Formats: sequence, C-alpha cells, structure tokens
Amino acid sequence: MNNLIICGKANQDIPVKKLRMNKTDEVWLCGTDIREGADLYFEIHGIKVPHKNVITKFDDEVIYNESGISPSNTISGMMIYAWLHGYKNITLLGCPMIIKEYPQQRITVVQLVHYLNRHGCNVVWEEMNMATAQKNAEKQAPETKEVQEKEVHSSKMVKAKFKTVICASYGTFQPHQVAEVPEDIFKDLEKAGLVEKAS
Repeated sequence: MNNLIICGKANQDIPVKKLRMNKTDEVWLCGTDIREGADLYFEIHGIKVPHKNVITKFDDEVIYNESGISPSNTISGMMIYAWLHGYKNITLLGCPMIIKEYPQQRITVVQLVHYLNRHGCNVVWEEMNMATAQKNAEKQAPETKEVQEKEVHSSKMVKAKFKTVICASYGTFQPHQVAEVPEDIFKDLEKAGLVEKAS
C-alpha cells in the first residue's frame, strides 16, 4: 500500500506534486481545495466542485467504525476512510485546525492519531503540537488566507432537518435530526437534497 498524504487547505500555495515525498505517494485533498492533481477529493457538504474522483458521502462503515470515534470534520473522516481501506503510513499536512470552528473539532483528529498509531498505523501530524500549528497558521501564504476569508460563512443560522447522515465541519447529523446551520451551508445542502427547513 502506498504512503498517503492527507492535506488540509492551510497550505494551498504548495502544488500537489510538491506534497508528494515519493513518486508513489498518494495525495487526498478536501473537495473545495483549489489545487488540481490529487488522487482523491472529499466533499461531503453537498457543494459542487470541479474535481474528478470525489467522495461525496461517508458511508456508515466510516461513521460507525470500530474505533468508536465518529468523524467531526472532513480530515477525521478521511483518516478513518484511509484506515478502513488498508493505508498504514499516513501523513497529515496543512491542517493546523486552530481557526474558525476547528479548535473544537481538533480533539477528534488527535484521538484518531493516537488510536491509529496504537492499531498498526504510522500517522504523522506535525501540527498536533499547538506551537507548530500556530506557527504554520501564521506563515500561510497571502493567497491562502484570502481563500479562507472568502469561505467564512454567513452569520445567519437556519433550522435544518437532515434527510441523511452527514459528517461536516460543523458536526455529525443523523436522519430526521434538527439543527441550526449557517444559511449559506443550508442552501447548498438543500440544493443537494440532503436537508429541508425544519418547522
């Protein structure tokens, strides 16, 4: 099995070919990442993206996996997906997870790193160290910061009733569950037929 690099969007200024340490390394990116050339993309929020090879949903085997840790964001879902598909050597890059909503979800990634390393994997996440995460977040390229600023959600919240299981950066939701989500996210999910307005 090839080495796998799971990359967040905090280093979008680095091309995919430079992320590969060896020619045989695989690179997985988030679906809204601007970079082309990854082996697989993950967009589980119902947002249409221009890439090919896109995973748009985490199956029950990912959500209810034997670790007992449900994914709380795309990166943690990608880690579980990789583990279930036999990847042993996993490197996490470009995911300091200290801005916006991510500090609360960071614990899931930390738990998974420890769990997978105790169960036959070699997972390396340099940014698990908070000082390193802070340093890497501060040195982001200007164009990366600009992309992140464009992604800030509207502040208006909408009550959504979920039609299927969704694991997203703002939480994991079950069918028929009602929860508040940012309006712009709701619109994307509604277009994809994944939610409806709750009464």
